[in-house]
Amino acid sequence: MARFIRLKNKFHRTMVAAGFQRDWFLIPLAALIGCFAGLVATGFDHMVTTSSDFFFGKIDGTTNITLRYALLMTLPAIGGLLVGCIQQFIARQKASHGVPEVMVAMARKHGDIPLKTGIFKAINASLTIGSGGSAGEEGPVIQIGAVAGSFIARTAKVSREHMATLTGCGAAAGLAGIFNAPISGAIFVLEVMLRDFSMKSFIPIMIATVFGVTTSQLLLGGAEGGEAIFNVPAALKDYDLQAIEIIPYLFLGIGCGLIGVIYAKGMGFTENLFEKVKTAPFVKPAIGGLCVGLMGIVFAYSFHRPFDKVYEPPAFYSNGYPVVEATLNPDSYRYEEYKAELEKTAKAAEKAGKPLTAEEATPVSPQEYPTVTTHNYPVGNVTLMLLLAACFAKIVGTCLTLGSGGSGGIFAPSLFIGATLGGAFGIALQQIGILPSATPAPFALAGMAGVLAGAVRCPLTAFLLVFEITQDYKLILPTMLVAVLATLCAQFFVRDSIYTAQLRHLGLRMGSMSDMTVLRRLEVIDVPPVPAVVVNPNEPATRLLELANTCAATDFVVVDENNKYLGMIIGHDVRTTLLQQEAIPLMICGELMHAEIPTIHHRDTLDLVLDKFSQYDTATFAVTDQNNTVKGVLTRARLLKKYQNALDEPG
Repeated sequence: MARFIRLKNKFHRTMVAAGFQRDWFLIPLAALIGCFAGLVATGFDHMVTTSSDFFFGKIDGTTNITLRYALLMTLPAIGGLLVGCIQQFIARQKASHGVPEVMVAMARKHGDIPLKTGIFKAINASLTIGSGGSAGEEGPVIQIGAVAGSFIARTAKVSREHMATLTGCGAAAGLAGIFNAPISGAIFVLEVMLRDFSMKSFIPIMIATVFGVTTSQLLLGGAEGGEAIFNVPAALKDYDLQAIEIIPYLFLGIGCGLIGVIYAKGMGFTENLFEKVKTAPFVKPAIGGLCVGLMGIVFAYSFHRPFDKVYEPPAFYSNGYPVVEATLNPDSYRYEEYKAELEKTAKAAEKAGKPLTAEEATPVSPQEYPTVTTHNYPVGNVTLMLLLAACFAKIVGTCLTLGSGGSGGIFAPSLFIGATLGGAFGIALQQIGILPSATPAPFALAGMAGVLAGAVRCPLTAFLLVFEITQDYKLILPTMLVAVLATLCAQFFVRDSIYTAQLRHLGLRMGSMSDMTVLRRLEVIDVPPVPAVVVNPNEPATRLLELANTCAATDFVVVDENNKYLGMIIGHDVRTTLLQQEAIPLMICGELMHAEIPTIHHRDTLDLVLDKFSQYDTATFAVTDQNNTVKGVLTRARLLKKYQNALDEPG
């Protein structure tokens, strides 16, 4: 018995040291959420696969070349039309990318997300991606996992303080389960979404990702469940990095940062463009899908093998994983090596006085050269023009798909853009002669981390993800360098990431990690408001002078006869009015009122309140209930004092 008591006390001390004095229940809940999120992530992946087989099986099942081209063009539009109809008439929700909406829910609703949001997100995203829309699974699966976490948290009736953490557990487990990358899944949520690396967040989220990945592996079964999402060949894992190669990675990092900025700006531009289109909302995703289909025809005609013999979806369709995997395979670049060797042979023959014939000196086309196959998907041979075209098409295609209202994520397209950009950069180095013996595959790998870091501003997640993909340390140094440089370059040109730009559009600005960690956990109700000094808009301005003397007030709340909020009178205006003594008797309070100053509610988090203080020239906000009745005021000084006290608290 004494031994049991000692163990109990030791366990209690350990939990207190980790910040879980009374919150130990978060750990088993995190494990449960991880299992549930891993289950739904695997189910969503099967939905996408089934949708893709349904749509593209129609093309593969016909040999009519005209019908194939027609289906190739119209399938993304059909998928977009279905998504638009579901969003407008059934779900009655706006289109979303997944991650920003979860971040808004965490900031404004403590992570409380309705269950139907996850259900319709899974349906719409599987239709968008399955029909060829250029989007990724990661954004939707993060939102679906977050919904799973929020559902369990609501069922367990946890406090609002812990709701955001458990919602983050679901998001991390979903991402980790679909990527088979537990570290990256956890760090992404901590670095980008929660912006909180405290032990009270770190431990539950890490536990959730472990159980999420384990559940996914059990459901997938066998070797397939234990593999990373991209099968990197041994030739890349065994690649020996030369010190001189670090220099080109500097330029690749800058290039990835610039492309990340272009990608983010393009997304915002396309969204604004489709908002201005005067048509029914459900039609807009179909228009975007039709544009993607037209691009697909041009791409298929230009770069793929004869369309009447074998069907290959355009490289930038759907998530593009097979193409990404091909760029990571050194053997995929054999065609460029073959061309270089043929050119060298032709020059040697000409020098020897025995020139090759025109037929002998002309290389076969990439379509006729033996292909590399990944996931039973013939991607053709990787050439410089193919990679550049695929990179451009993916940027434009993703902007059209998601900007028009399609459902999907921007995470996977970032990896695709980075892989094709890095691969093209590596081929260019070979052809110029700077690194003639180096394979482009490592540059493709580093490019994945670079564009992801530049677009999302998550350098830590980016190079950890690449490490989990390769499971090898040899390429982690250039990958870290590219990710950091891309982040710095993107930050230099644009302040917001592709996610925070959308949050700013929604009226939410993200603070620093330390601010968000503390302020997001506190609400207005945690800072008891002081009584408001109220006036009626029709009262004479001299009333303000009386109240200033008797109540020592500087800011005044203007209310109607039912104590409903109308606006604020700030101290600066009162002091300015005092300089015109003769005008005061002629003025009323309503003339000094600022109706544009908003109120705050007792359930608002303090990070949102602090953001409002930075937007409006006032030191006081009125606190109102749901009926707009004034309950008191909160001053900037009281908020900052509460913030400082919270920083001084242990755990």
